[in-house]
Amino acid sequence: MATSPCSHLSSIKILEAPDEVDGCEQCLMTGDGWVHLRMCMTCGEVGCCDDSPNQHASKHAAQQQHPVIRSVELGEAWCYCYVDDAFFQLAGVEARREPAEHRVVHNDEVNRFDLWVGNDVVSWLRYERVGDAYNVTEVGVADGQSGMGFDGEILRESIDILTNQGHSIIPSDEFARAYITYRPELHG
Repeated sequence: MATSPCSHLSSIKILEAPDEVDGCEQCLMTGDGWVHLRMCMTCGEVGCCDDSPNQHASKHAAQQQHPVIRSVELGEAWCYCYVDDAFFQLAGVEARREPAEHRVVHNDEVNRFDLWVGNDVVSWLRYERVGDAYNVTEVGVADGQSGMGFDGEILRESIDILTNQGHSIIPSDEFARAYITYRPELHG
């Protein structure tokens, strides 16, 4: 049986990198720059690498006794243990990827807005025209996309497009249901 390159795997509490990373948390506070970013796999703090002037990731590891980090650079999924001086891959640690492009496509011929994420339609809004106003008749999401917020995104984007063009939205039952359902701040 193979032995682990790191004897501190039990300290790992976080496998997933955040979807978005603003930068090294300490460097952002002081206005300093960094080279690469690392995330503590015990508490999730993001710090700069040892090639950076401040070396916040390794300082955090030493001060907090959080020995294992992972790269949070796009396309990288490696881990490192400062104590064991070991690089390794860990099951469940996936590389961060560039977020897929979100775009709304309006097809006036079929009275529909589609929200595309990457190469897939993930949500749609159907409407009927009543004079110069628009009546929302359906808001839906593709199979497997529920709970991702795409339904709210298509509703907001469609309303923004229509109102920017000077059109009114008829407060239909479907519009009210969609508006209340997809506005989390309205849920008490």
